[in-house]
Amino acid sequence: MRIPPIIASLRFTTGLLTTLTIWFATFIPLIRMGGGRKIIKAMNHGMLIDWLRQESAAGMPMKLWFAGLCLLMGLLALNLITCTWRRFLPSLHDSSKKWLMFLIHLVFGLLVLCHGAGFFWGWRPSPIMAHDGETVALTNGWQLSIDHITFNDDPDILAKPRRQWTYHDFDYRHNSVRIHLVKDGTMIAAGRVATYEPLRHGSLQVTLLGFTAPGQDPRTPGVHLRITRTPFDRPTIWLFHLMILLTFLYCIVTWRPAATDRRPTPEIT
Repeated sequence: MRIPPIIASLRFTTGLLTTLTIWFATFIPLIRMGGGRKIIKAMNHGMLIDWLRQESAAGMPMKLWFAGLCLLMGLLALNLITCTWRRFLPSLHDSSKKWLMFLIHLVFGLLVLCHGAGFFWGWRPSPIMAHDGETVALTNGWQLSIDHITFNDDPDILAKPRRQWTYHDFDYRHNSVRIHLVKDGTMIAAGRVATYEPLRHGSLQVTLLGFTAPGQDPRTPGVHLRITRTPFDRPTIWLFHLMILLTFLYCIVTWRPAATDRRPTPEIT
């Protein structure tokens, strides 16, 4: 099958990017529609594949918008592949400039692919709320146990809105929770989780979202935790750093000093 040359043209790229900009702008009216913010919250609190499987008439416009976005991104990926193949595929004797341009396109394509795959593959159950000593059953044979909650501040601040907290009300460095994760009776991960200090084990991450009102013990609040498993998260981060490095090298290779006027200065007699 012969691909039309227009697919690999810069004009097609410009048209796609312009259409994507307009398409992103239509996202704002969709959010302002009835229930739009709840739909966005549902998208962010779970895996995208689970959101697409939900049968909801209110979310259909957003799903159609997302389908259009996937179509545009697919065309952009096709444009990237054909453009790289036709214009930037280097040989062993080509200059470093052409090799760098080829690598930039290749890494960018892999970056987009990993980022897109992260929306569909992974594990992201709903955030959980628990108190000291509780064990919460998750999906697929997983269990999370709260071993100990450390909260050195006054629990009464939890009744106040978060935006009214001061530095003296809450010290995130000394408030934490110790947990352990079990799958099918086997310990998978255990450790301390604090604000800005998630527990990581491979692609698995447990994040402390905040503290909740105390339970039976009025001195110890509960915790609000999120558990995620994103197998493509680490490759995406490394590819992003590699993309920045290659772009920086390309700027060095293609940089040329400004031409200076080397004509001799006439002598004044």
